[in-house]
Amino acid sequence: LYLKHYEAGKTTKTEKIVFPSGKPGSVQALRFSLNGKTAQALSNRNPQRALHFAIENVKTVEANPLLIADFPYEYLKALSSQLVLEDTLQQHENCLATIRKMRQLHRTPALAKKLRAFESHTFVYTYTTEFNTLVQRNRFAEALQLIPVIIRGLTKFENRVTDSERKVFYLNFSLTFLYVGNVRMAFRWSAKALNAMYATRQDLNYSLIIIRLLAAYEKNDPDFFRVLVKKETEKLREINMYPEFTGLFIRLLQTLVTDAGEKIKKKTYVAYLEKIQSAGMQKKFAPALRQFDLRTWLRSQLTGKTIAAVLE
Repeated sequence: LYLKHYEAGKTTKTEKIVFPSGKPGSVQALRFSLNGKTAQALSNRNPQRALHFAIENVKTVEANPLLIADFPYEYLKALSSQLVLEDTLQQHENCLATIRKMRQLHRTPALAKKLRAFESHTFVYTYTTEFNTLVQRNRFAEALQLIPVIIRGLTKFENRVTDSERKVFYLNFSLTFLYVGNVRMAFRWSAKALNAMYATRQDLNYSLIIIRLLAAYEKNDPDFFRVLVKKETEKLREINMYPEFTGLFIRLLQTLVTDAGEKIKKKTYVAYLEKIQSAGMQKKFAPALRQFDLRTWLRSQLTGKTIAAVLE
């Protein structure tokens, strides 16, 4: 679902870990060095190397139990960095293992009080990543089971979760419901995100509008769909992301809005699928398809299956 990707650099050589010049050979100095190397690797657009140093940082803290006992948030920060990089590199099993460590910290009575201020931080990081991981592995039933848990967390941390973080959750909910064929709930969550937080994270609005439109189409209410297409396509143009793909998507909607028969609709699905998958267009449309994979939606319409079933 909604993730930020980095291009890995070509260099694969790992650097020898050394202490900063002029500093003593201490745990603090080693962690200072590792944090610096992690940041440097990220600035060089090499998340693989950054993850190597982030993992070494976690190991350094884990080798010093007193550091965890006295400053558990230092361990939490190190784990958070590791989790973000594992998520970026789509190392799903490693993500889940890191999530378990982060949550266990909050469940440890001796540490829970010290980490109370970081509870919402852990909630956002771990549940966003876990939800994305399950969806990317096509484990949709498990992802849906997380939604009530996440909603309780959003209520619990209402004043500490930002609108930006909340909107990412809503986007992921709406996308997953669309995947499993529950268009009513897909429409509900996309509408909630757009109506309540339109000015926040406007980069997410592009995907949310597409989901809202497709969910409305699948609700089989032609009159409502016709009104929504007119209203929402203007917003897509205003966002001005991926103009060529957006134009193609709007033309698809304008064809569907004519309420044509099933044969004409199927010909439309095939025509647009072939256009998107053509050699010249697939690469050109790749950034837009990362926002929403219209190819899979078209296949689902052609086969009568849910997007989740098409992906199996």
